[in-house]
Amino acid sequence: MIQTAPQRLSATNVEGFLSELASSRGVLRLDLTNLKTVERSTVGLLGNALLGSFGTRDLELRVSDDSADWMAASGLAFALANRAGRTSVNGRSPTWLRNSDWARDWLPGHTEPLEALHRSETTELFDPSAVGETTLRPDLYGPGFAAFVNPHLTDPAVQRHPVTTSLWPWLDRLVPHQQVTPTTRDRRKRWIADVGRFIDETVGNVWEHARSGDGSPLFSLVQVFATRGGSRSSNRLHLSVQDTGAGIPATARPKLAPGLAAAITDDQLLGKLLEGSLAPWGHGRGQGLPKIVEICRRHHGTLRLATKTTRAILDSRDGDRALRTGAAPFKLDGTVVTLSLPVLSL
Repeated sequence: MIQTAPQRLSATNVEGFLSELASSRGVLRLDLTNLKTVERSTVGLLGNALLGSFGTRDLELRVSDDSADWMAASGLAFALANRAGRTSVNGRSPTWLRNSDWARDWLPGHTEPLEALHRSETTELFDPSAVGETTLRPDLYGPGFAAFVNPHLTDPAVQRHPVTTSLWPWLDRLVPHQQVTPTTRDRRKRWIADVGRFIDETVGNVWEHARSGDGSPLFSLVQVFATRGGSRSSNRLHLSVQDTGAGIPATARPKLAPGLAAAITDDQLLGKLLEGSLAPWGHGRGQGLPKIVEICRRHHGTLRLATKTTRAILDSRDGDRALRTGAAPFKLDGTVVTLSLPVLSL
């Protein structure tokens, strides 16, 4: 049976769609040709599921003929290039993906992922509707996205992760320079630094999963892109970090006191980790998640986190500072963290 995706894949229906895929048997047959709109927070879930949760199943995927750019911008190309199961796209083996940068580890000093940001100021990599931004346009820096494959393989023990260093010049171009005063200069510096801290903390967490894993392959992807706001919305920066590791609660639970570990549920544990209400452990780790929550709140952004069957959301665009956690029907192998921030306007 071919599972046809709805025309719109959003935070409200993606869990049910993935659950339907999980309940199928045998070859995974997936038709995305009718898919017109995908909210940014859902594409990491879909890609991570195809790479992790469904990674060993044979996959027969149908996409529209002009979807190659969308597959890259959504991270779907990364999943197809690295999954273990036999994969076909429109009846053909995607050898071009298996032999591309999507199947090779990014290394510090490797600038190719950023070249797409500067190649052209007019080329559009994807239609705004493809990422759920129907009133937005891709930013003026060419296709407007960067991707870093398996950055967790680079030791983040230094103060700043090399991915953050690579993004720094682009972020400097992204935020306006005009009307600079001592106050706006400090705000600008703080905004760019906070984006870097998000990358540092999330990639650092993935690196910990790789070090403490059971030997099974672990994949990770960092994606960054910007969208231009319409008449009633601001430009936005979107950051996504995903991995196929053991999941946040599974790696944190063994570090708790036995009594607390036995009494707390996964969604309660994730909530406490995000809010920083648990005691830190070795070398200050365990404090990275509260930092990304603080960044989201400080800049009125939206944070979504999915790990195993636990989900968390913080939408502070309208001043709501409440963090919500709960269980989901679909078991995601790994973790996806997505942060959307208004681009600082000076």
